[in-house]
Amino acid sequence: MDLYRLVPAPIKKYVSPTFFRYGVMAVIVVAIEIASFWLLNSPLHVNYLVATVLSQLVGIVLNWVGSRYYVFGASRHRAHKEFGLVFATSLVGVGLQSATVYIVVGILKAQPLLGKLIAIVITFFWNYFVRKRSRGEVESVPEVLRSTQWVACPHCGASVEESTRKCPVCGERLRPLGSVSSDD
Repeated sequence: MDLYRLVPAPIKKYVSPTFFRYGVMAVIVVAIEIASFWLLNSPLHVNYLVATVLSQLVGIVLNWVGSRYYVFGASRHRAHKEFGLVFATSLVGVGLQSATVYIVVGILKAQPLLGKLIAIVITFFWNYFVRKRSRGEVESVPEVLRSTQWVACPHCGASVEESTRKCPVCGERLRPLGSVSSDD
């Protein structure tokens, strides 16, 4: 089911279908990552930094699976190579999360779960923009800040960028907005 269809039109001006799908997938992955962090840190009494790394490893695997099959689709690389590239990039995310959690918990003396939540927000954007850039899909201005018009494909209803000539879902050739053909 394409949940993007449920997004109000004014919001669609600023949020692309890809970013929306990434956000939906991220909410699911984050819930699992937080649950695994809590399980490791609270009932099992694993050190908060170790729990951060282990729970993020779970998140990396789930993020790759979700990105490959729900958000971006298969890349130009074979699955094992793509996972290796994602994992290598995610190591920076592990560093970002570990540093953030250390600052929030070790220095600011806040709760470990708060540090984990802040760290997840930071690595969410890091992972999204690195994945997009590695696929050659990022322009000079971040996608969420661009004002892009999205329209529904008349054949399958998928949301597509207004300048697209062919629907990426059904392959139907699209006419530019405002054009009239002889068969209308």
